[in-house]
Amino acid sequence: MIRHMLKLVWKRKKLNALIMVEIFISFLVLFAVLTMSFHLLQNYHRPLGFEWRNVWNVAIDVKQTSDDNWSADTSTKFATLLHEIEQVPEVAMAAGVLHPPYSFGSTTGSIEIDGRSFEIEVNEVTDDFVAVMKLRLLEGRFFGPEDDAHQTEPVIIDGDLARDAFGESSPVGKTFVFWGGREVRIVGVVEDFRSRGELSSPGNFLFRRVRLGDAATRPPRNIAVRFDAPVEASFEEELITRLQSIAPEWSFTIRPLSAMRDASYRLALAPIMIGAVIAGFMILMVALGLIGVLWQNITRRTDELGLRRAVGATSGRIYRQIIFETLIITTFGVMAGILIIVQVPDTLAPSDSPLPELVAMFRGVRSIGMAASIATIYILAIVCSLYPSWLASRIQPAAAMQYE
Repeated sequence: MIRHMLKLVWKRKKLNALIMVEIFISFLVLFAVLTMSFHLLQNYHRPLGFEWRNVWNVAIDVKQTSDDNWSADTSTKFATLLHEIEQVPEVAMAAGVLHPPYSFGSTTGSIEIDGRSFEIEVNEVTDDFVAVMKLRLLEGRFFGPEDDAHQTEPVIIDGDLARDAFGESSPVGKTFVFWGGREVRIVGVVEDFRSRGELSSPGNFLFRRVRLGDAATRPPRNIAVRFDAPVEASFEEELITRLQSIAPEWSFTIRPLSAMRDASYRLALAPIMIGAVIAGFMILMVALGLIGVLWQNITRRTDELGLRRAVGATSGRIYRQIIFETLIITTFGVMAGILIIVQVPDTLAPSDSPLPELVAMFRGVRSIGMAASIATIYILAIVCSLYPSWLASRIQPAAAMQYE
């Protein structure tokens, strides 16, 4: 039976070739969209590492040409601004931060620990940042005045970096050489931290300490402000007025982290939405193509199907034959897609290409995305073949004679 079906499909290979190509392309697009969707869904359920509700970010533009071009006056004025914000009755506490959560800015690079290299993201924060963002400390401690007396710079790492670099042993108290040849000392480990939000991939994170008022320390360019309760948007103007009175030559931009979170969602979901539109268009093309090809096949095969009915084939067998032929056509397109997905990333990607990193990033959900894509394509093929199969099952032997 299967061999007979394969022969029928092979004899009409030119007619079926176009729909096979459409199924192949649709499968690849659908796989990309579903795999990325599952990846984002998986990220969404990971620990975020901080609490964003009732927190606003005050971005400070000091009108300098470079972040490294600061002065003692700049550092002192920043400390004054932070103190002024903390005096506002509605404010619970505030802290300086170089890159606030959900922002698009970041500082990244690689470090070596025990001869192994790790890619990390770095942020610079003041002592109260842990309380403002409610970071969850796993072991050790956060920054504090006791670090002022140490010559070695204290750093905080997140759980990802702790597991990657130190495995099961405790990293607290260990030292390593940081950027610029400076030796740093780990004083604490916080829960996995993802600064870019719920949909971002996990990664190694490190916090450096900023000492406000220290002329030798670069001040951060943002202040994270936590409120005791939700505040009205009109409070933004009042806060800017107070800050502007201290630093009239600087400008301030205030945004709730909830708004920055929404913006990060839109940015992360944009490729999914574009891919979904393309996948939807391709699936529509496949559906129309399948129905058209099957309809045309049935019209051309009226004599064949009528003859089968004449020799005793039931309408149910004709019905199943058309669906089975459709599934065979679908299988050829899907198998070509699976071959591309499984083989090409590992064999054809050059060493300097980001493709291996993308494959590694989606490895955990690739099989799920593939299974969902296969199921979707086969369900689509079955649905599209139902009506043509029903038409084929209604062909009577007399119709074949009339066709002749």
